[in-house]
Amino acid sequence: MIMEKTINKTSLQDAFLDALRKEHIQVSIYISNGTRFVGNIETYDAYLVLLKSNDDILHPIYKHSISTVLPSRSVNPLFNNPAPQITIKKRPSMRLKSTATAEV
Repeated sequence: MIMEKTINKTSLQDAFLDALRKEHIQVSIYISNGTRFVGNIETYDAYLVLLKSNDDILHPIYKHSISTVLPSRSVNPLFNNPAPQITIKKRPSMRLKSTATAEV
C-alpha cells in the first residue's frame, strides 16, 4: 500500500514576491543597514531581488540583507497565485511483528 501526500511547492515568500511582481505594485525595500530602495520588482530568485526604480535603474538586492518589504497597497499572495501542487508517494514502513509470548 502506497500512501500519497500532496504539498504546495511554492513558499509564502515566493508567492508574495510574485504577486508584487505580477501586479506591478510599488514597494519600499529596507535593507539591514537602513537604506531604502523604492521601485517595482522586476524578478527574483533564491538569493536576489532585482528592483527597478522609478528612474529605470536596476538595483540587485541580496535577500539576506533585506529587513522589510513594504508594498504601497495591500496584496494577498495566497488568493492571487494558487501554488502548484506536487504529490509525494511514500511506501509504508516495514514493521516486524513480535512472535514471542511471555509465559508466567
